[in-house]
Amino acid sequence: SDDEETKRPYKCDMCDKRFTQKPHLTKHQLIHLEDDKRRFECEICGKKYGQNGHLQVYMKTHTADDDPLKKRFPCAICGRIFFQKGHLNMHKKLHSDSKDPEQDKIKRPSKCDVCG
Repeated sequence: SDDEETKRPYKCDMCDKRFTQKPHLTKHQLIHLEDDKRRFECEICGKKYGQNGHLQVYMKTHTADDDPLKKRFPCAICGRIFFQKGHLNMHKKLHSDSKDPEQDKIKRPSKCDVCG
């Protein structure tokens, strides 16, 4: 609406989200960066973010050892850890093309199609 455009004149071209100030738009646009341009990487699993704040929020998923809802599901082939069994199952399909488990460890995909 015209009222929304007046209140929030700065619009993201990627997702149409609107902002009141240009610096807020610029910071927001970091979430749309290609994976190889994201500077903030999780030291545990390698997932990357364009903003440090988003990484810090994500890191809390790795520190909830006492929370039964945060069970961990490691991939037996490459060691990558998942917090949802369904994501692990989808990830394991990436390994199913190879007949050699040792090769799978070497050719570990850099990005999971499910969780990034």
